[in-house]
Amino acid sequence: MTARFSGIAFCCFCWLAFGGNARGEPDAKAPPAVLPGVNADPHIAFFSDRCYLYPTTDGTEGWRSTSFQVWSSADLVNWRNDGVILDLPRDLEWADIHAWAPACATKGGKYYYYYSADKNIGVAVADTPTGPFHDPLGKPLVSARDYRGMQAIDPMVYVDDDNRAYLYWGQGRCKAVELNDDMISFDPAKVRDITPPGYNEGPFVHKRQGKYYLSWSEYDTRDPRYSVAYGTSESPLGPFEKASQNPILKQSGVVFGAGHHSIGKVPGRDEWVIAYHRFRIPDGDGYNRETCLSPLRHADDGTIEAVDVFEPVPATELKSSEKPRGKTNKSARLRIDATRPGKPISGDLFGVFFEDLNYAADGGLYAELVQNRSFEFSASDHRGWDSLTGWTLVELDGGEGEVVVESNQPLHANNPSYAVLGTRSDQGRVGLQNVGFAGIALTEGQKYDFSLFARQLADQPSELVVRLEDHAGQAITEARLPAPDASWGRLAAELTASRTIDNARLTVCSTGAGRVGLDMISLFPRDTFQGRKNGLRRDLAQAIADLRPKFVRFPGGCLVHGDGVDNIYRWQDSVGPVHQRKGQRNIWRYHQSLGLGYFEYFQFCEDIGAKPLPVVAAGVSCQNSGASVTGRWGRGQLGIALEDMPAYTQEVLDLIEYANGPADSRWGSVRAASGHPEPLGLEYLGVGNEDRISPEFAVRFQMIQQAIAERYPEITVVGTVGPAPDGEDFANGWEIADRLRLAMVDEHYYRSPQWFLENLTRYDGYDRSRSAVYLGEYAAHDQGRRSTLRSALAEAAYLTHLERNGDIVQLSSYAPLLGKVGATQWTPDLIYFTNTEVRPTINYYVQQLFSCNSGEELLTHELAGGEVPGLPVSVVRSAESGDLVIKLVNTSSAPRELAIEVTGLGSGVHTAAVTVLAGQPDDVNHDGLGRDLAPVQHEVEFGPDYHHTAPPHSLSIVRISNGA
Repeated sequence: MTARFSGIAFCCFCWLAFGGNARGEPDAKAPPAVLPGVNADPHIAFFSDRCYLYPTTDGTEGWRSTSFQVWSSADLVNWRNDGVILDLPRDLEWADIHAWAPACATKGGKYYYYYSADKNIGVAVADTPTGPFHDPLGKPLVSARDYRGMQAIDPMVYVDDDNRAYLYWGQGRCKAVELNDDMISFDPAKVRDITPPGYNEGPFVHKRQGKYYLSWSEYDTRDPRYSVAYGTSESPLGPFEKASQNPILKQSGVVFGAGHHSIGKVPGRDEWVIAYHRFRIPDGDGYNRETCLSPLRHADDGTIEAVDVFEPVPATELKSSEKPRGKTNKSARLRIDATRPGKPISGDLFGVFFEDLNYAADGGLYAELVQNRSFEFSASDHRGWDSLTGWTLVELDGGEGEVVVESNQPLHANNPSYAVLGTRSDQGRVGLQNVGFAGIALTEGQKYDFSLFARQLADQPSELVVRLEDHAGQAITEARLPAPDASWGRLAAELTASRTIDNARLTVCSTGAGRVGLDMISLFPRDTFQGRKNGLRRDLAQAIADLRPKFVRFPGGCLVHGDGVDNIYRWQDSVGPVHQRKGQRNIWRYHQSLGLGYFEYFQFCEDIGAKPLPVVAAGVSCQNSGASVTGRWGRGQLGIALEDMPAYTQEVLDLIEYANGPADSRWGSVRAASGHPEPLGLEYLGVGNEDRISPEFAVRFQMIQQAIAERYPEITVVGTVGPAPDGEDFANGWEIADRLRLAMVDEHYYRSPQWFLENLTRYDGYDRSRSAVYLGEYAAHDQGRRSTLRSALAEAAYLTHLERNGDIVQLSSYAPLLGKVGATQWTPDLIYFTNTEVRPTINYYVQQLFSCNSGEELLTHELAGGEVPGLPVSVVRSAESGDLVIKLVNTSSAPRELAIEVTGLGSGVHTAAVTVLAGQPDDVNHDGLGRDLAPVQHEVEFGPDYHHTAPPHSLSIVRISNGA
């Protein structure tokens, strides 16, 4: 007896009226495609209790698609788009086009995705059927150059009952080989040609009652004879004998181009489904095809019956009778109450922390390309440095001369040193050369703004030549500058790079005998962030902007209170004309030019829509001052003399006036002169940075805090409670906060990933009548201080905790923000960079996902069922959009099933954006080894019975649209 399809209910189709069917009946109607839009080459697979379709995205002339999507269903009728699972330009290094004919198989709890890309075959691996998939090879699994006379496309993998797996592929010829146990390699010597008569493309293998079936497409997809045939064998590697009852699928009536199929067995039943494409009805062609399903039946003798393309597949409840091959956990249920307003939480919770550490400013975010442009480097900055560090005297074409540094009649008192270039004859050229910060990166066609200050000191004035060149001395661009006057003047030129180079050098030459003074030799890319003069490096600033931080802390960090009282950061030295700013040694053992000063900081905050949160010293230096010399760590705190504290306190008040004062006030006028007459809207001011909470600190902090409260009561003063999450300084800091009734205090701690996971209730018991908390510095430090997925997920779990306590924890910022590759003093950092690249860490993506999906209401929610531990979650609602956002962290090594119920969402189906960041715990992005992890997003329909599978080691964001 023939096995018949016995679904629990038949779906209701809205039939399209196009005449003719396989029986020649003129009024026959073709069922609609099961997937919307144009999708071809569908691969059908049943995993657990769902059916998955992996198609080619069709609709491009020449089949030039570049990405793959996956669709899934619990009943074979209602299909959900689970989004893009592989994007060739983004995810592959070896192909970016011709994304065709995929297949998916599972083995050992992993999912293996085989696909055609640029007419080669690749493989990708994931922990779930919907990815995210990653390329484990970085090259094709099957290369076209190894198989002549055919196309290396249309892969299919069959996993046999004994867990051995076989790969089939090819157009024109059909090849087969057993895969190795890793599913991503094979022995080329074992490849067989199993091409049956009539074969063209699209091989597929299934097994029934001990017999192996190979089916394939004959003729070309645009040929009216395009059809599916099959043969059988006793072995998965053939030979296959073509059946006499062929074809089993062909053009019929209005159904044209039926072919390139796959076959799936309904779990637990001897019921089969064939997935295939046809020309889209009514206007399809070879580039516009749609995916269909039909029942496929085997006769009693094992032969396959002809498929009726006019018979729809009925709705069928999918319940697997087989145990899943990978470990899974019981489903948990998340119940969310959206019927009433949630608990108000801070809308400023996620920000960034900027400190000139790891060359984050000079040589980093600050776009200046010349190092030591004003000849102010010294041994106090770094052992062995002097005023000419970064500069080299060059004598060209027979020129002879020397360079010295002088300070008589300087450009400005704050910038006392300058170079004097002396040329002894009119023959040749003598100049100064600078290689920037380990090379000057130039881009072909881009403009660069060069400037310097110069004055002629002796003999006849001569022209200056500025030149950008490679290390062979070949010019990339150059310009001539007029001879300087006897007094300081600014000279400038526009330079255009003739080619791209990572390690150019800058040379400034004098063309005649004499002595000339040079200072503030500067080179900026014209293409700065937002096109600002004296601006920021565009790509690095954009990476920060893409975090969508609610605030930016500046200038630190330990940089704020400095290495001794004389090294405290004085904000007023960082504003006004750049050549008048007073640079100083950096506590991190290099020089800070203050070119990126308070004006540039405030301007950047405004450009990216973030609130400023400046921090000033509390009248004391870092407790580690001088420790690198004395070895007295934690005992080097020094205080500004008490008789000098009123003047220092006035400096702090002046900063507030600089930010918020009218344009005609003393410091407001300085801001206005820089181009910003409007006040900047400063709300927060940090006083102190993880200081030792000593009596010296306490008295000075109180002097500053009380002065601000009296003069500017609208400013929220953020106090400090030391460098650790507990201990004496922590307790003393909180005692001061309670006594002075501070609005907010700044907590800092760097701990292991496990510490963060073990402290997910830290703020649950905080007294809401005490000061609010700014978690100003934190990071999970994994082994070797590496930015692993393990550390990122520990931070993500902790951020759900911060959101759940967003009424008391009102601000937070990961630290440090930036680290220049090869020039770090502290790791880990959130963003690594070189002169030409920006390398976000996995931790960066965690920060981005939380900040871009923040809210102002914490909704009531309950997580129950399954194994709830190890599944931190938060649920917020955005005041701006009304969207509901679920954040879920799976720190376990198994997928976690989660049923999500939302009451008060409104009737009907809503659109939801699902973003997943997943991988292996030791994955690292920025070290140049392996492929980088990044979030993968897709849209789904969110309804009353929505289920989400959180992959192992993952962060999931489910953002449900308000639909307004």
